[in-house]
Amino acid sequence: MPEKVALRMESTLAGLPARDARRHPSRSLRGMGVAAASIIVAGGALFAVSNGALQESPIWKRVLAVGSERQAGPADTITLSPMIDRRNGTLSITLTQVTLSSTDTEIRLNVERPSGVNLPIGYELTDDTGYIYQPLGSDSGFGPTPRNSPIEKGTMTFRYGPSYDKPDYLIFRPYEYRNAQGSDYRVNVTSAPTPSHPLVLPQGEAGSVYVTGIEYGEDETVVRFYVEGEVPWEQAYAFTLENEHGEQINRLDSAFPTNPYRYEFIMRYPPLTPDEPLTFVAKPVATRKYLGDLEIRVPLSD
Repeated sequence: MPEKVALRMESTLAGLPARDARRHPSRSLRGMGVAAASIIVAGGALFAVSNGALQESPIWKRVLAVGSERQAGPADTITLSPMIDRRNGTLSITLTQVTLSSTDTEIRLNVERPSGVNLPIGYELTDDTGYIYQPLGSDSGFGPTPRNSPIEKGTMTFRYGPSYDKPDYLIFRPYEYRNAQGSDYRVNVTSAPTPSHPLVLPQGEAGSVYVTGIEYGEDETVVRFYVEGEVPWEQAYAFTLENEHGEQINRLDSAFPTNPYRYEFIMRYPPLTPDEPLTFVAKPVATRKYLGDLEIRVPLSD
């Protein structure tokens, strides 16, 4: 085993809880560049296991957005403390910390908002290359608020996927949630979709999903697709598969990104046969109303 791969395996898998490591069949992934027997996803790092040898997946070879040109490992992090304030008539935020690593990007905020009001606001992370980062989760904590105080104060932490390029700056973009307009769009599968002749499913004003392949296996059925639009990570979850009776076929797990930078995914379903009538259903997805007065740009270069 090459030395750098062995070191990467140790730093990635050591002490990792079993629930954080998942296996995906190799035929469910594209662009791997290896004949893999299985894929291990652990702590955000991706490896291909082939004949007992551990190989790094080419699509996950990357460098940190800031710092040296060397390949980043899971333990490599860079922390910035920009302390940038933004406020409008309702909300006040201070971006206190940004942590970048080869596995994720973390944003921490101090927040002041009206007491007892649930503001319908989301937070998007992008950068000057135009890439929209995958949302991975968030936490918040607000302390006791004095009686009759109009303001409550707290902290919020947001986790996103890593950078796949070397941007000059990050853009943290609060936005208002909006309800999608329009009806579901249905496409019957009458022939096998291919990358050159995909099934196109419009998703309203946000964009479209393109189904590029359906793979029928003994243990599962794999649907390959990519997304084009303004909110790709939301769009990836806004389409389903139905049987001939109009019943939704439940996925085996969530959409799995095979090439996050290009918004390419697979979706895994129970085993089906090519002669079964299938219908893809795309749900409309709303675009976002960004709150420009709360937008924060974080420089990443000198």
